[in-house]
Amino acid sequence: MILKAVDYILKWIENNKKEEFLNKGYGLIDGKVGDPDDFYHSFMLNGYAYLGLQRVSEMSEKIEESCAGKIKQSAMELKNNIRQSFFSAMARCPVMPAGDGTWVLAAPPWPEHDGLVIHYVDGGKWFTHGSFLCRDSLVGPLYLIFQEIIEPDEIAARNWDAGEYCPEKESIILKKFTNSINVTLTF
Repeated sequence: MILKAVDYILKWIENNKKEEFLNKGYGLIDGKVGDPDDFYHSFMLNGYAYLGLQRVSEMSEKIEESCAGKIKQSAMELKNNIRQSFFSAMARCPVMPAGDGTWVLAAPPWPEHDGLVIHYVDGGKWFTHGSFLCRDSLVGPLYLIFQEIIEPDEIAARNWDAGEYCPEKESIILKKFTNSINVTLTF
């Protein structure tokens, strides 16, 4: 039964390996994660899919299943796709005032958007369950640390001052995100 679930997730991932999703959900699963009809590649949904695949690969290794290596490889590919979409989304998202005169980086709940949904950067109707904040706070990238996509000591996991790195140029160079991504944010 577990391997059928793995096959289902892997087919879902394959269906989303489309060029139109590069940096915006490529190789990620899409779908609803709650009551609203938000059929996006949400970070929460994909992080849990990765965590599930990773744990199945670990269990399979313990019982010497021949599929363990393939599942682990698929899990790592999903993790890399999540990271690619997350850092791309973070680079496009406007910085937010922290209330003390500093600015902090943010990321939308899914890679298809260019900012937090509360900012209405891409328009939309976001009021649900008596709040405008549900999607940003409940299905966003906050889970990615728990889900082992983002390491706790990475810059993306810290609430850091957006101007602390290059305040004189008003830009940030985020080189530590991945080995393959070099992103410059200007605000």
